[in-house]
Amino acid sequence: MEITVLESTVSDNYFYGLVDGDDVALIDPVDGRRAVDWVESTGLSLTYLINTHFHQDHVGGNPTVLEAYPDATLIVGDTDADRVLQSSDPEDVRRVKAGDSVRLGATTLDVSDTPGHTPGHISLFAAGHLFSGDTIFVGGAGNCSFGGDPGQLYGTFRDVISAFDDSTTFYPGHDYAERDIEFIRSIEPDNDGAAEMLERVRSSAQRPSHGLFLTTLGEERSYNPFFRVDESSLQERLRSAYAETWSTCRGRSDSQAEAAFRTVRQLRNHW
Repeated sequence: MEITVLESTVSDNYFYGLVDGDDVALIDPVDGRRAVDWVESTGLSLTYLINTHFHQDHVGGNPTVLEAYPDATLIVGDTDADRVLQSSDPEDVRRVKAGDSVRLGATTLDVSDTPGHTPGHISLFAAGHLFSGDTIFVGGAGNCSFGGDPGQLYGTFRDVISAFDDSTTFYPGHDYAERDIEFIRSIEPDNDGAAEMLERVRSSAQRPSHGLFLTTLGEERSYNPFFRVDESSLQERLRSAYAETWSTCRGRSDSQAEAAFRTVRQLRNHW
């Protein structure tokens, strides 16, 4: 499977083109014109248009793409499907959920339910590559302010994302790396891993020509607080430095770890 990172010209999004054999897929092609131009450059036709969730900055290009490729199958998470279909009316729609898979040439894309950013967010995994939409970011986690739920997102990190190997490279819908890691440094001044990652992010030599900074789940687990909410030292830091926020989040949580996740998410919302 060949993966092409595509930068939107109409938003700050990144989206993805996949080719395996004669099959072509687009994941979250918000920039419809750019997406169609890329498919044309392959010399093939579009097999699948895949949306990870219903937000307009991920589905906005659907009408343009489907007009150009009316025979393509739209693949969307079952829970978010009705919202996605408000923007387009394709001939062929496939609603998927955890345990389903999508066959792209010789590659199998396995579907996971990854709710939290939206109730029906999905992610897709194949051969060490996780297309995670707005669930995970370098140094961050999805915003839950637009139809999402931080407790649900915590469950996704705890029960779903945790199952993927450290070597997994993830492909997010945006590049918020510098800002997210600056935030980490503000709440954890002694986080040396975040300091080192920030240096990498700021180095143009670390960014391929497409400009998107990519990491692995293992790298994120080493410094990103959203992955480290079980650590007693992080919990104590949040409890002591942000007592009011911690107290509010603890009252909404079933565990200290969930309280830590909610606290970090709340602090990031207002930073």
